[in-house]
Amino acid sequence: MTSKRVISEGTLRGTAGRTSPKNLKLVQALQEVATKKDCTAGQLSLAWLLAQGPDIIPIPGTKKIKYLEENVSAINVQLTDNEVKHIRAEIERVEVTGDRYPPAFQSYSFGDTPELSP
Repeated sequence: MTSKRVISEGTLRGTAGRTSPKNLKLVQALQEVATKKDCTAGQLSLAWLLAQGPDIIPIPGTKKIKYLEENVSAINVQLTDNEVKHIRAEIERVEVTGDRYPPAFQSYSFGDTPELSP
């Protein structure tokens, strides 16, 4: 996601609050680091998640082989401790705004869990 226009044309994601232009600040910060690392922002994000420890397992989704290959290549992106800390600082600096899903889909996000019988 590099601009709201890119994802809003004919997609449901374009109606979600998380695609707010305010959130592009984080995307731009990640893109700057990715450019220096000669990788995509997606690969950088996956590499950062992998650097969080063995108990964090990213599960990226894709519909196209080229993006699957790109995602798998994230394993080759090596981040220094300083880069990991820098990315964390960028994440904490930007206040992500908006809901994940459009209002019409909010009610499908969570369900009531019945209590277990003793």
